[in-house]
Amino acid sequence: MLIDNKIDELIKAGWNVIESDFDAVAFQNWENQGRDCLGALVGPDHTYTRQFEDYVKGTKATNVLAGCGVLIAVKEQMREFGPAPTI
Repeated sequence: MLIDNKIDELIKAGWNVIESDFDAVAFQNWENQGRDCLGALVGPDHTYTRQFEDYVKGTKATNVLAGCGVLIAVKEQMREFGPAPTI
């Protein structure tokens, strides 16, 4: 599934940020791509998008791991229930 692949790539990119000792460019790219992906999948005001933005405010491992956790939750929800309905 294409959505799974994109989210998997973002999760891997999050791990790469941690392994790079928080390269500023890698972190910023990951944060922007994660926010854009979630905004496209569930909407910019959805709880998952807001949680991602709240969790990823700092460049600490726990922030990136929490952001990856949100991505995993979205991936699992999409598998079980499909894309969020648009209004």
